[in-house]
Amino acid sequence: MWLHGEPYMWERRSPNSSAMPGERRRQNTPLPNSVKVSVSDTGPGIPAEYHIEVFDDFFRLPGNEAQTEGMGLGLAIARRLVSAMGGKIWVESEIGSGAKFSFIMPLKPPASAPGKGKNK
Repeated sequence: MWLHGEPYMWERRSPNSSAMPGERRRQNTPLPNSVKVSVSDTGPGIPAEYHIEVFDDFFRLPGNEAQTEGMGLGLAIARRLVSAMGGKIWVESEIGSGAKFSFIMPLKPPASAPGKGKNK
């Protein structure tokens, strides 16, 4: 298993953006506004048709229920935590090639994040 973290420039696109396509090239290289964390393994891999479902509550790969431990909640909890902090999470995997789970978290939490604005 490998863990990798790095500063990342996350360009969030909005449908109301009035920027012209050519403007992006003229900008200076922006500073990272988020962090990207990836965890990789060399396991059996996850078929592409389950890449969305692995983040659902109590989901376990079909035919794999008796071979692995757990309730199928870990990735569902991770998705909720990442989403609550304004990030996104995804998986990249192919059968026989292991899996790579990654998430991006903004360095500045969104205004709606839990605990925002409270004195501690």
